[in-house]
Amino acid sequence: MVRPSFLMFRSVFFLLITMSAALVCGCATTVSGRLEGPELGSEALFDARVNVTRLDASVDKDEPASLILVPDPDGTFESSEDLPKGKYLIEALVPGYEPVSVRLDLIKSQTVKLVLKPLGQARARTSEINSDPAASRGEGGALLTLPQF
Repeated sequence: MVRPSFLMFRSVFFLLITMSAALVCGCATTVSGRLEGPELGSEALFDARVNVTRLDASVDKDEPASLILVPDPDGTFESSEDLPKGKYLIEALVPGYEPVSVRLDLIKSQTVKLVLKPLGQARARTSEINSDPAASRGEGGALLTLPQF
């Protein structure tokens, strides 16, 4: 006959081994990373978001297809929950910067670096105003005059 204390010891031992294996193997599947770019400070990152979207067609109905992360003031971000293994699109949206994204096949926890580029300065196209009457003629010789405001 097996003593109850031995069975309890065996159960506790099995539980400890299982928990240790989970910690050692890093079985959690999370996404973490850093946003980098010129003149990227805490003010620019205040409204920044990182979208983590699952691309697999077999998305479980109980799990959201997308997760929105808010980066820290230093640009780092991390999913706080385990994500199902699969294909993901990681996209950074920061006001004043071009969107940047990367696709990854999440099998284990991964770290990504997203390098942002500032948006180009918007330039309004303007016509050059030339006061030379000869230059103010159209292709057929018609006189072009600017409207008076």
